Amino acid sequence: MKVIAYTDPIGTFIGDTQEDDYRNIENEMRTILNLGGSMSFEKDVSPDELNNVPFDIYVIDFGGILPGADMLVGSTMRELEKKIEDYPNSLFIFWTRMTVDKYAQYIRKEIGEVFDLGNVVIRDSGDNWKREVNQWVSL
Repeated sequence: MKVIAYTDPIGTFIGDTQEDDYRNIENEMRTILNLGGSMSFEKDVSPDELNNVPFDIYVIDFGGILPGADMLVGSTMRELEKKIEDYPNSLFIFWTRMTVDKYAQYIRKEIGEVFDLGNVVIRDSGDNWKREVNQWVSL
């Protein structure tokens, strides 16, 4: 299983570097998927670099929605919307450890219609998203 991740270059969780974010995503995905060495992980692949790249799961972390970052996040989400439609057999996980409710509202506002496609999950603070990932992987 191939997991690709992209984190925002603007800001990270308090005290974490972008590399820390990638390491946290990789470790948590390995734990959730329980695949050990059979999961490959590639980092720093932006949505516009996904053309003709095979992958199973794409994780995008735009953290908290920071003041002034709306334009960057909005343009990235619109770009990602096309990728979600182009890759119906891949799962897209919107990842954040901050402002989950605001993040979810913003994503739904920007690209809400793609949630009906069934290959989008928003990481939240509970375990529901983990169940959704495992259900999708088991299909």
